[in-house]
Amino acid sequence: MKEFKLLNVGVVKGNEVDDYYRVLMESEGQHFQLELNFQNSSIEACKRSILKDFVDNLDQFESNTKEVLFNDFINGGAVQSYIDFSLSQSADCDLAIRNKFLISETATKQQLAQNLKLARIALYPDGQYDNPYYASFDYIVDGDLSGNVISLKTNEYGQCKQLAWECLIFSNFIKNYSQNKTVSSSNKC
Repeated sequence: MKEFKLLNVGVVKGNEVDDYYRVLMESEGQHFQLELNFQNSSIEACKRSILKDFVDNLDQFESNTKEVLFNDFINGGAVQSYIDFSLSQSADCDLAIRNKFLISETATKQQLAQNLKLARIALYPDGQYDNPYYASFDYIVDGDLSGNVISLKTNEYGQCKQLAWECLIFSNFIKNYSQNKTVSSSNKC
């Protein structure tokens, strides 16, 4: 089998894969973590092709997810709840965020919804962890280290299948994500 380069994750040789890959990526000047999670030690050619296409289209999928997130915020969904919770956690955080945007609290919430920061994209090409979704795009309020994320789950075509407010328990932001569990509301896209 041929080998193919998967961004800067490394070279995937033939059908053989490790169970986990993690790399720090950058898009529009913002860093985020890309994780690839495999259940099996090999990947079928058709799944490899789907994975390569998905990774090649990450920018487009990320743009689409931002639109879904903002629409959810406008409709009073999980994103609005997540932002309200994030702002309620710290008066200092609220003040710092408002100073960053120099606007009122209502406008601040809208600005936060429009400027959620992509922290992590996790891919599950062969259903690792019995995950029914192909990818998870995890966003945070910039500067929020509480461990709460708004997570948008997609299929292999980047179409939103679920939107949930979740808690990622991690010890070192961006570098060492560990356990992922839902702690709040969830919406189907």
